[in-house]
Amino acid sequence: MKTGKKLLSVILSLMLALGAVAVCSPAAYADAPSLTEVTLQQDGRGAYYTYKSDHNTLLEITLYVDGEAHSISVTPSASVESVRTYFLMLDKNVFGLTSADYGKTLSLAIKAVNYEGEKTVRSDEMITLTKPELNMPDTVDCTLLSKAVDMYDVSVVSGISWTNGSSVTKRIVEKQNGDSWEIVDDNHVMTASDGGVYRIHIETNPDVSELYYSNTFTVHVPTVNYNLNGGVLHDSAVTNFMPDDLPVELPEPERENYTFGGWYESEDFSGDAFTSIPEGTSGDINLYAQWIANEFNVTWMSGGEEYKTEKVPFDSEIKAPEDPVKDYYTFTGWDPGIPETMPAKDLTFNALFTANEYTATFVDENGNVIGTAAYTVNTEKLDEPEVPAKEGYDGAWEEYELTPEGITVKPVYTPANICKLDHEYHGDTFWGKLVTFVHNLIWTAFSFLGIDLYVSIKVD
Repeated sequence: MKTGKKLLSVILSLMLALGAVAVCSPAAYADAPSLTEVTLQQDGRGAYYTYKSDHNTLLEITLYVDGEAHSISVTPSASVESVRTYFLMLDKNVFGLTSADYGKTLSLAIKAVNYEGEKTVRSDEMITLTKPELNMPDTVDCTLLSKAVDMYDVSVVSGISWTNGSSVTKRIVEKQNGDSWEIVDDNHVMTASDGGVYRIHIETNPDVSELYYSNTFTVHVPTVNYNLNGGVLHDSAVTNFMPDDLPVELPEPERENYTFGGWYESEDFSGDAFTSIPEGTSGDINLYAQWIANEFNVTWMSGGEEYKTEKVPFDSEIKAPEDPVKDYYTFTGWDPGIPETMPAKDLTFNALFTANEYTATFVDENGNVIGTAAYTVNTEKLDEPEVPAKEGYDGAWEEYELTPEGITVKPVYTPANICKLDHEYHGDTFWGKLVTFVHNLIWTAFSFLGIDLYVSIKVD
């Protein structure tokens, strides 16, 4: 009997206890742990959530990725005032996300549990997961670099930070080489040949390394741009320089048939010529090569004598001198023909002339033209027309001299009834004198009678 009373007492006690729990549960929930200001956000550094809760409250945090739940449990060590907790960044991947989750929709629910009860709060925000990014310049001028620092020094690439302003210090530097990337040694010192495209691989927790590889930037080393204007540079010519390298001597290019006139910063070659890049120079340099054409001799000859001599620059126009003059001739050009531009050799040109033509006009006694004949200064004998006949007379053309103005030639007639006695003698001998005396005597007599006498006597 006593045993039965004791069992009933235990049962009643349990019932009262359960009843008390049942009765107290609503009140207990009202005193459940505080959980407020639950948000889900992301910035350039990564994705994070915020909340405000009490001390020693167990938090069950569930991230929904396109509806799929990923849960973790957190117990804050003290009351939290609107804490920002990154769950995805380069050194943290709390929910085990992968790069495949970029672009998916995230939502968040947090459940707070303590001995008094529990409370669940969902964030009002739903976000699309995006990749963290760095603030970093596209180009870094080498004036930020020094031979005394290596590529890992924070001062090498100025301005790198997360978009929320946090600094970045852990990095691996790689340089692009064609289609591949090569890691730059941690003791590498910048030189003029180090210009190019680099990328920074941020060192991360292995769990999240696949989520982020790097931004790229260009290290710009000042370039010397040579405008050769037809010249050729040797392979040893400097094309890049570091500030610590200055001054740097400039090369001297070559060009066939030209003499180098210097390097200039202007296309019109104004200002002073440069022989070196001086100290203090920064930024790219554009240089223009000036060329002075080599000169060659041109000699102009006329009539076998030097008419004019001059020097003409290579590849420039050859201008002929004033036409030479030669009496009784007309200038017709130069031999050989004049090329359009000056070649790389001396030239000699000879003047060409054509003899002027004149006209001899043969007329009769009345001035009527019987015929003409052309002649030049080189003509020795004319092709004369036949003398017009005149009855009782013998005709011949009068003696004439060829002149550069042209001439008119008339006929000369002599009576046909004459006695001809020709004589020719040689030497001042006795017989010669005797024949001359007889000739003069006969000629005087015949002339008195009106008869022309032509004596032809040959005395050897």
